[in-house]
Amino acid sequence: TTLSDSIPHSKVMVSKGHLEPNSKYQFRLRRQTPDGEWGDFTNPLSAKTLPQGTLLLDRPAIHSRSERWVGITWEDPEGENSANPPNYKVEMMETGDQGMATGWKVACSKTDTTGIRIKALRPGRSYMFRVARADGAHAGAFSNPSVPVKTMHSDWFRNVLGTSLVNKKGETVDIATLRGKMVLLYFSAHWCPPCRQFTPMLAQFYEQLKAAGKDNFEVVFISLDQSKEQFDEYLGSMPWPAVPFEGPLRRSLADKFGVRGIPNLKILSTDGHVAVDNGVGMLSGEVFQQWEQMAFASQRAEEEAEAAREAKMKKKEEARKNKKNKGKAKEKTDKKGQKWVCEGDTCKMVDS
Repeated sequence: TTLSDSIPHSKVMVSKGHLEPNSKYQFRLRRQTPDGEWGDFTNPLSAKTLPQGTLLLDRPAIHSRSERWVGITWEDPEGENSANPPNYKVEMMETGDQGMATGWKVACSKTDTTGIRIKALRPGRSYMFRVARADGAHAGAFSNPSVPVKTMHSDWFRNVLGTSLVNKKGETVDIATLRGKMVLLYFSAHWCPPCRQFTPMLAQFYEQLKAAGKDNFEVVFISLDQSKEQFDEYLGSMPWPAVPFEGPLRRSLADKFGVRGIPNLKILSTDGHVAVDNGVGMLSGEVFQQWEQMAFASQRAEEEAEAAREAKMKKKEEARKNKKNKGKAKEKTDKKGQKWVCEGDTCKMVDS
């Protein structure tokens, strides 16, 4: 039975209603090319509807992410407030054709917390997660999936600046040297008088910062020169690397970053976003600190938010365990305060 033949390519999740409770179904999908041709179907994905009246947990919330992991939390007030809080299990699925074809996989088979960090994920990939009680009442009934979340791409600069840079000696510089740094894209040209005036100032400022131990940044020259000879001569006056002159990348970068005048110094954050649109002007330690604050702001905010979330979860889990331990202590006390008494053919538990 065809459910739909017009699902947008951008959509990664669909639902089917009016199914029978506690019944098994199989689903498969295929992609239509821009020419209107249909590809082959994926392998069937099996799913079973839940028995009527089954309690579902709310879908997990995404609270943090990195290149290789995603942190999720979920709520279960009924379970947390019970005398014996349940354990939980978590499943994950990579979105897209390949992920949908392989279906849901176990991410965590058992945890007694209401939040975990799923590790060993692939950078730059999108995932969904769902959670269920692993024991106790309503065990095995998975929540609806979380919203898709994409892991961070550690090497954003490879997609933006290519695979390698070049220095003034003509040597290839590994693009990976930019990882985790504030990147300053310097759009400039030898034929531009204001550029030739600003470049020596920037070079002196650069060398002063490096001499002071500042290794959390790098400048990359994006040339708008009209010949390779001009490029080589101009790069010779710079202590930082450049995007190679050959190829269309230099020009496309100017368009990508909306450069309409030079010199232009774009300050990029550690995830590749523009933190300062143009840093050309007064160069000082105070100005550099402002660049740092803006470029590393999202990273610091995420680290602080993650620490706060972990502290909150730890406090919540300690309260949960204390409650569980009190319940066990009460149970032991009740058992110690009673004894078996046998009369005739019947034995009863009575207060001692």
